[in-house]
Amino acid sequence: MRAGIEDTIGSQQAFFAQGDFAGARMFASGGFQSSVGEADFQDIIESQYAFLLDDPTVEFLDCAQVEEYAQIQVRVTATDVYDLQYRLVREPAGWRIDGATITDTREAVST
Repeated sequence: MRAGIEDTIGSQQAFFAQGDFAGARMFASGGFQSSVGEADFQDIIESQYAFLLDDPTVEFLDCAQVEEYAQIQVRVTATDVYDLQYRLVREPAGWRIDGATITDTREAVST
């Protein structure tokens, strides 16, 4: 289960890094896709999650599943560090992202 979830998020991230919003949107749940069009999806990412577009480091943390739903904490390190909570749903094509919420932001520490 966890490997499938990580693969979905990692695959979407790879499309973001290429600037391919249509490809990234394919990893969203059917419900999300039916309520958020392609142009709106791009606007959401560019305005609220722009840090995902710069090919950041992604670290997968706690993961929990309840029936066909799952939540996973993801740490994204770009210019700053962002903790996100992803909500996913199991669909016939596999795990699909139903939403993501930024739960914490802090300045990245240089070593």
